Formats: sequence, structure tokens, C-alpha cells
Amino acid sequence: MEIVQARKLFGCVAVWLAIAALAPALAAASSISGTVTEEGTDAGIEGIQVCAEPEPFTFEGGCAETDSSGAYSLQDLPAASYSLRFSAWPQELNYVQEWYGGDQIYPGDLVTVGDAEDATGIDAELEEGGVITGTASDGTTLGPAAGVWVCVEAFDPVFFGNCHRADSNGDYETNDLPSGEYRVTFDGENEVNYLQRFYDEEDVFSNATKVPVSAGSVVSGIDAVLQPGAQILGTVTEEGTGRLLSGVEVCLWRPGSSVPPEYTERCARTDSSGNYAIRSLPANTYAVVFSQDPDPYGEENFVEQWWQGAPSAAEATPLTIAPPQTITGIDAQLVDRSVDELEPPLQPAGQVPLLLSPLMPKAPPRKCKKGFHRKLVKGKRRCVRKKSRHQRRRHSR
Repeated sequence: MEIVQARKLFGCVAVWLAIAALAPALAAASSISGTVTEEGTDAGIEGIQVCAEPEPFTFEGGCAETDSSGAYSLQDLPAASYSLRFSAWPQELNYVQEWYGGDQIYPGDLVTVGDAEDATGIDAELEEGGVITGTASDGTTLGPAAGVWVCVEAFDPVFFGNCHRADSNGDYETNDLPSGEYRVTFDGENEVNYLQRFYDEEDVFSNATKVPVSAGSVVSGIDAVLQPGAQILGTVTEEGTGRLLSGVEVCLWRPGSSVPPEYTERCARTDSSGNYAIRSLPANTYAVVFSQDPDPYGEENFVEQWWQGAPSAAEATPLTIAPPQTITGIDAQLVDRSVDELEPPLQPAGQVPLLLSPLMPKAPPRKCKKGFHRKLVKGKRRCVRKKSRHQRRRHSR
């Protein structure tokens, strides 16, 4: 009886949660519309992305793009207060991003709409952005450093940053910049083998020369000569079968650093042939760790392992490397350690199963090993590895 009542209660709660989640969609839809023009000319701008985000954020808003006259319309919006962002970067147009009201800082002026209400005249006037251009060269071949990432970051008066890749000639252009002073980073980002450098020929971000940019102006000649980094290559297979493993994350950690082992540095993932390459490395001593998260069904779960089979960072074999050195054969054989729930033993016909006997207490569930936790997978409780945390350097707009 208690189980039936609990199930009924759970069902009611689930229905209530579903209705609550659908409540915004069930209400009468509203809209926000307006026009985006160029500052100084009042000409409509085509291709500006306009996105509405509810404040506070409790559901997904929506985005629209301006037409040839600069007009936009956001439809089917639930009643709420919204921040509106006007962005040129999706179409790589050279206009400074801003929020409604002219602010370059989130969230700007909020726009509030009620049920079945249409907010019109929500316009924006965008100023032309600044531009930085330059060329990245290979310091060894003196040719172009094609494919290198060039990122610009400013922190005053507001934070702003974006990244572009150098083309086949090593040339790059980054636009839609608000007025400010920018530090420029050149980095192979594990895709092309170049050491990270900062303009003007600096190795440390804080020492980088700041490039002043004014909205509407072009600053050219922000160049860099890049040197090759070191590389670590290898292959990951399954122990016992030799099966090539794809999607395994391979990361580096510096032994003796103040950063704990769970916060690694450069990372790469194995391809369909089980191969990986970690590039753009400065001279240092590294420990290499291999790990793979289970798939959504927990079918593959390989124990985290450090190079040469070490179970922990403390026991890992260090690897010393310096540019332009390439070390190959840093391989791993991972062990599948997924653990199934213990199945009840088979009993002869006519006998009461041991685990169901009223005279015997139910066996406690098997405990998971350190680093694992229990998870319901396909109707069974399985021990699956906890997802490890890794620090990754990311660039975002």
C-alpha cells in the first residue's frame, strides 16, 4: 500500500513539474520588434542577430536576424522581462555589439511584455567597430603561420574578446571591436604546432604591448613571428583486445606545480584510429593522463590511467620535452572497469530464491571503487566513473 501511494505521489509531482515547465509556452505569446540602424547614417543594417533572454533566466528566449531594411521581430515570447543583445559577429559584420539602451555591458535596459502583448519600436543604433589586422609568420621557414589562432582581449572600459584564424597567407583580421586597449595573443591551440606568443614578441600575457583601438578605425601591422612548439603523440587501445579507442581525453600536468592533478593543461582527444597529438608545448616536464567518460548508457567505462600504467599522478612517469622536439609512442592500454549489479544466484525449481527469503536480509548493494558512483543504466545499477574535471583555456566572444 505504501509503495502504491508513493508511486501516486511521485506521478502527481511529475505532472505538476511538467505543467510548470510548460507554463510559459501555454500562456498567450507576445512579441518584440524594432529596427537596427547604423550610427550616423540611420541606414538599416541587414544580418544583425537580435537575441532576447529572460531576466531572471528561467527558460530559453529566442533570436531573430534583421532583414534588408534592418527590421526584426521576435515572436512567440512568453510574458517576461527580457535583455536584448544586438550582435554583428554571426555574419562577421563590423559593428560593435551592444544591449538595448546602448549599453556594452549585460543586461542593458530590460524590455517587459505581458501576455499577448507586442512591444514595438525597440530599436538600436550600432556604431562601426574597430579593426586589427596583421600577419603571423613561421620563424623557421619564414613562410606564413597558416591556421594559427589570433585572439584579442580588452578589459577597459569593458571586457571584450574575440578570435580569428590566420588564413593560408598567415594574414588575419579581427573586427567589431569597441574602443579600448587590446592585448593580442597568437597561439597554435593544439591545432598547428606554434608556441603561444603575445604582441609585441612577449612570452607572458601581462607583458604584452597594449594596442589602442578606436571604434571605426583600422590598426594594421600587428604581426608576430612564431616558433614551433614541442609535440607528444601516441595511440590508445583497450587492454586485452587491442581495440583502438576513440574519444579518449589525453591531458598534461606539470609535476611539482602548485596546481592539483585534476586541473590539467593542454588536452587532446583520440581520433577514430585511437591516435592523438598534443602540440604547441613549451619546454617543461609533464605527466600524461588518459581518461574516457562513459557513454550515455555507461557501456564503455575505462579507468583513468597515467602514462606507463600508473594509477595516480604521484606514481606517474614524468616526461621532459623541449621545442622543437617531437616524442612519439606515448601510448596507453586502458582497462574496462564497468561493474554490473550482482545478479541473484540461480535456485533449483520449487525453492524460494535466497535473496527473497523472508528469513534472510537482503544483501547490501555492492560498493563502488574509489572514483566511481552508482548509476541506473538500462534498468540496472552500475558503477560508473565520476567525470573528472579539467581546466581548459577557452576563447569566447
